[in-house]
Parts: sequence; structure tokens; C-alpha cells
Amino acid sequence: MPLPGGAREISGAVEVDGYAVNIHDLATALAGRLADLGVEVRAGARVRGLDPGQPAMNGGSGAGSGSGGWPAPGVRLCLDDGSELSADRIVITTGGHDLDRLLGAGWSGAGAVAHLLGLSLTLPNPGLRRPLKIHSGDPLGVMNITLSPDGTLIHVSSGFGYPGRAGRQTATAGITALRAVAERAIAGLFPGLRRADGVLDVHDVRVCERPATPDGLPVVCAAPGHAGRVLVAAGTNAGGVVQAPAVAMLVTDLLDGTPRSAGLALASDRTGLPHIPDRAPCASE
Repeated sequence: MPLPGGAREISGAVEVDGYAVNIHDLATALAGRLADLGVEVRAGARVRGLDPGQPAMNGGSGAGSGSGGWPAPGVRLCLDDGSELSADRIVITTGGHDLDRLLGAGWSGAGAVAHLLGLSLTLPNPGLRRPLKIHSGDPLGVMNITLSPDGTLIHVSSGFGYPGRAGRQTATAGITALRAVAERAIAGLFPGLRRADGVLDVHDVRVCERPATPDGLPVVCAAPGHAGRVLVAAGTNAGGVVQAPAVAMLVTDLLDGTPRSAGLALASDRTGLPHIPDRAPCASE
């Protein structure tokens, strides 16, 4: 079966158990589990800016109170829809332009965490009975194919388009090109998925921005200027699920004020990160 960008063909495969993760069902299950625990999940909400040192307006339910009956100072999150949220501490997992915007491009860690575009297409199952992992050329990288629970659909995820620290508009412009490459590859692998008009029968399209670092290791540290109340845990690239247990323990240590030595290797100023000249932090939008 031909692959885009060359005359290579798939002549064989190695079956490997235990690697496939259906990211669609995983995200749904995590959101449901959090809701069961009483955690409010706001899908699609975007933080416009951070305002440190503000009272945590939680109706007086925050831990401890200062003078005048105010809860302990926290961090105020300003959302795109004009609403505000307050929290004692927050963890930021984004990268690229958003990290620059929230914490200031002058911080070295912001420049180290760039964006890679990821793409997932949902299509009818052409007859697969188990997941596949297919190695392709850039910008697709490894194509992961997983099945829906009932086996009627497949989710094909891939893509390493590199918008760097560019804004959301630049990233959006690259999605069209990335999807075109992915659809050509899928049609080459499964020609039976083409409709009568020659177009793939795509049921759903999902795009993600994978925060990645030059050395492939995440950044896990307290952000400067927020008295330890704002933590950054970003840069896991495509290994977020695999790295999650270790990253979660490091974040917990930072929240508790007892970081382990492993946190030093993941600090934002470690060797290998690009130098960014000092300048005034970006003002909140």
C-alpha cells in the first residue's frame, strides 16, 4: 500500500499489544470521572489572562481567612467570555503563544515550550479488528489507528505540524494542509473508505496542540512572579499519557512545597533551552 511522499509500500507488520490508547474515549472517561468527584469541567473555555495576588472569591469557602474576613490571596483567571474564576493555585499545561501570553515571553520556559499540531480523523471501520501503528513520513510521523468501542469506527491520529510559538490563527492555517496530507495517506492505505465522489467519508475531525520542548522532556516548575501559586507542567508532546503519573507526582510535590530532586532536571532554565533576551512581561489582554 503506497504512502505519501515516496514509493514505499507496507509489506508486513508486527503485532504489539498494550500500546493503543483511544484518546476520544479516554478524554470522555476522564471528564466523567472528574465530574463524579465534584470537579467542574469547562470544556472549550479559554483563559485570557492571569491576575495574581487577588482574593480567592470562593464564597468564603477557601482554606483560611485573612484580615477583614477575606480568604487567603489566590490567582484570578480572566476567561475569554468575560467571566472570572479564582483559585488558590493553578497548573498550566499549554505551550506556544498561549504560554507566552499568560506568563510573559521574557521567561525562558515560555520560549522552550512550542506547539506541534496533532490531528484525529474518525472514519468507518474498513474491516480492522485491532489497533494499528503505522510509521509514515513528516509531517505525519506515526499514525495511530484505534477502534471505537463497538468496532464500527476508527480514529486515525497523527501529525507533527510545527507552528512554534505562533498565534492561534497561524496554527489554524496549518490544519488544512495537515488534514490534506493525512487524508491522502488514509486513502492510500484504505481506498475503500472513499465515497463515490472520491472524498473520504470523514465523520469527525479533532485538532490538538501538543506542547513540546527541544530535548523532549517536559517543563515542570513554579512560574516566576506568582509566589509559587502558578505551576507549569507542559512539554510532554505525544507522551502525555505515558508521562502523566510521573508528572503528576512532581506537580503534587511542588504544590506541597516538597519538590524531589527529579524536579531539577525539568526546571525551565535547564541546559539546552533557547535563550530569550530579558524584556518586560506581556500585559494581560
